Amino acid sequence: MRIGIQARELAGDGGTNVYFERVLDGLVERIDSHELFIFYNTDQELSSGKGNVHYVQYGTEHPLLADHVTLPRKIRQYDIDRVWFPKGVLPAYCPAESVLTVHDLGYFVDSSFYPLADRLYMKQMMKRSCEKADRIIAISQSTKEDILRYTDANANAIEVVYHGVDSIFTESWSKSQLQSLRDELGLDAETIIYGANVSERKNWRRLLEAFRELDMDDSLLVFTGPINADIGDELASDPRVRHLGTIPRQQLPGLYQLSTVLVYPSLYEGFGLPVLEAMASGTPVISSNVSSLPEVVGDAGILVEPYDTEQLTGAIERVLSNPALRTRLVNRGSSRVSSFGWEQTVAQTSNIISRI
Repeated sequence: MRIGIQARELAGDGGTNVYFERVLDGLVERIDSHELFIFYNTDQELSSGKGNVHYVQYGTEHPLLADHVTLPRKIRQYDIDRVWFPKGVLPAYCPAESVLTVHDLGYFVDSSFYPLADRLYMKQMMKRSCEKADRIIAISQSTKEDILRYTDANANAIEVVYHGVDSIFTESWSKSQLQSLRDELGLDAETIIYGANVSERKNWRRLLEAFRELDMDDSLLVFTGPINADIGDELASDPRVRHLGTIPRQQLPGLYQLSTVLVYPSLYEGFGLPVLEAMASGTPVISSNVSSLPEVVGDAGILVEPYDTEQLTGAIERVLSNPALRTRLVNRGSSRVSSFGWEQTVAQTSNIISRI
């Protein structure tokens, strides 16, 4: 069988990009009995060194033209039998069988988080894609339920395949490495890490409100990632709040290990990779109790109502003031993480993509 993979604009450190890179690498290594055609849009010449893996450049023009015109032509040109679309959207016309990964239905659950043009386009395209796809990979049971709630997709076509976690998060840093990172980042007090991008959907404002209610002046609330100037000014107004900017992925395990607790009060998730990475790093987790997060965290973290800042403040106080509780959460987190692995993700995805 000739299998295509859409690989346009899927490099980076976000959860969706990490997922795609790990699964793509695993599929290239694992699949030997089929021809793989990886359609990508950079100018770089790529090669895997395997005779059955072919990289095909496409999509250097406007994204809509690339996805809905150029890619279908390439699929037909290379006589592809089945294509994996990892971004949650199919072309308007696909001349092959399709396997679609759906990460979340955020455009349906609360479209106010997105610009008007994006939500009008994505709601229409995601609904149509879910209903047209021959097979669907949902990254959590919660996402599967949302697909069935907001579209007329065939329930029998949907299979749940969880994310894994990178091995770098299970490796303990030495005291000297941690001290060096602490000095580099200027973390001179007990640290509460907010493990998400600073957006309304991730609920950063309520966390900031909850933190300011803490009766603990010797703690720091740490944000990472890019932000706009207005948010930067708001965070900078509190000396106990730090914004570190974009942290290289290789430093994230150390940052988690320096932190007393990860707080992830997101209003909606398709999976929630940062909570898994924090648990793998030995960091206690406080998470919201909505969408996929209870499914990922299980009993290994403290779950809170994300709209209740008083409850969030109380959970943070409990973790910061109770070493025994932190130890229990770390141990449970370590056990919980063992249920998630990229090898399993790749094996399940490979089976779905290549199954006759």
